[in-house]
Amino acid sequence: MTTTIHTGQTQASRARRDDRGAATVQLAVLMPVVLLLFALATQLGLLWYARSLCQAAAQAGLQAARTVTGTPADGQQAAHSFLERAGTGLLTNTAVTATATTSTVSVEVSATVPRLLPLPGLELRVIRSVTGAQERFTTPADTGRPR
Repeated sequence: MTTTIHTGQTQASRARRDDRGAATVQLAVLMPVVLLLFALATQLGLLWYARSLCQAAAQAGLQAARTVTGTPADGQQAAHSFLERAGTGLLTNTAVTATATTSTVSVEVSATVPRLLPLPGLELRVIRSVTGAQERFTTPADTGRPR
């Protein structure tokens, strides 16, 4: 049962009229949250991509440095070359370190990822390192296997 107000309107139509602008307020409250979630997802994607680039650069450096004639300097040059080709504009403050012993070679690549959200004190740094065996010539006597 509905009652009629003296203006000829029902209570239901009056309640609808009082809700005008509620969608605008809801959108104004929720839109910053949606944009923040979108920026966070994009930032995580950039971080993942930078991690992949650093890993691939370290692998390229390892492949160059572990050869019989390779040196740690060759590994550093190969990793830097990879980062220049693939990471242009994305990675900053890149650093490559390569070390070698008589049996192993290690290459470490680090870089800073740009921030989408201006949070003070937040530095997104990616560090990836790989280690592999140094290639060398051997004879059957060197392997420890019987002839």
